[in-house]
Amino acid sequence: GVTAGAPLIIFGAVAIALTAGSLGAVAGHALARRTRPAWNRARLPTRQLGLAISACVAAVAAVPVLISGGLVTSLNAGLAVPDWPGSFNANMFLFPLSKMTGGIFYEHAHRLFGSLVGLATLALVVHTFLVPRAARMRTASCAVLALVVAQGVLGGVRVTAAEPKETNGWEVESNPASIDPTAVTNAHALTSDTFASLAYALKHGVLGQLTFAALCALATASIIRLVRTPSTPRVTSGGQIVLATVFFATLLIQLVLGASARHLGDSNAQAGTHAALTHVGFAIVVTFAALIAAANAARPGMPQALRRVGGVIVGVVVVQVVLGFVALVAVMPYSDPTPAGEGEALLATMHQAAGALLVGLAAVMLTSFVALRAPADAAAQSRSAGDSGPSAQPAAG
Repeated sequence: GVTAGAPLIIFGAVAIALTAGSLGAVAGHALARRTRPAWNRARLPTRQLGLAISACVAAVAAVPVLISGGLVTSLNAGLAVPDWPGSFNANMFLFPLSKMTGGIFYEHAHRLFGSLVGLATLALVVHTFLVPRAARMRTASCAVLALVVAQGVLGGVRVTAAEPKETNGWEVESNPASIDPTAVTNAHALTSDTFASLAYALKHGVLGQLTFAALCALATASIIRLVRTPSTPRVTSGGQIVLATVFFATLLIQLVLGASARHLGDSNAQAGTHAALTHVGFAIVVTFAALIAAANAARPGMPQALRRVGGVIVGVVVVQVVLGFVALVAVMPYSDPTPAGEGEALLATMHQAAGALLVGLAAVMLTSFVALRAPADAAAQSRSAGDSGPSAQPAAG
């Protein structure tokens, strides 16, 4: 039960957190000592390295949330746990592991992974207040934390906006100890979707990927802040930033179309099919935008890391197009009300995860272009002299 398993769950969670934190601290300290001579000591590399690691950890923590969320949607398990913020009236963190089966497993695990992102982002915010000259990082991390909180609330409101099924005894099933794990499966939720809950589910899915993009941008900014020196050349232009922004915007449009197809298909086959076909057609626009963005990153004078990001974007686009067409054949038609099988769910989730990776890479590229932008006068001088003209401006906090 909940009471019997609570001490073990609490001890395990604390032990895992302490172990992970200790390993990260040891790795960060060792890396800082090893690379300290190559950096400007006045820039406090040890603290900046810790901040960069903290930002990267928060971004990586969002990956299992996206994957588990994709599985929840694909398996129709979004309402397997009918209440929020608790789980069957139990504390979310103390819900019995023995009851996490079927659809409950996917939905409840998704909630726990979401909590992990919240804690990691909160730790990042605290970290920014411990690092001097990090005002911009402080403001950005607080904004991202607000996004993470909003994302969690949207997911919870989606659950509470659903309607209880009259044929299920919610009063009886609300007791966690009385749940029959084999009875509450993907297709046997105690509540059913409404138009409002589906709308919240769509917003939850879109905002989830935007939050991941924001975390990736924050991690990129922290890394650039770490390695940049006053002599680091500013090589990007306003035109490149515009093109990178256009690429990011096309991905957002494609994201909304894909989310609409996934969330509206079960309740409205015509709307789901229309969104899916539009999603397929718009993939051509996204592909061209990705190729242009990759060419942008491969221009002469670009850092090697940016060139690699462009190459990875092209590779992911190719994989994403293949996964998209295969998923389209496997999932269509949307008039089938039964939940997807394990193979179909995995395929759809892989397609969604690849899309999230593209959004994250686009955010990394856009952030890098903005951080490495040359001043207008330096850019003009560079074009006329054929020199990149390194900027003498120090990195801003």
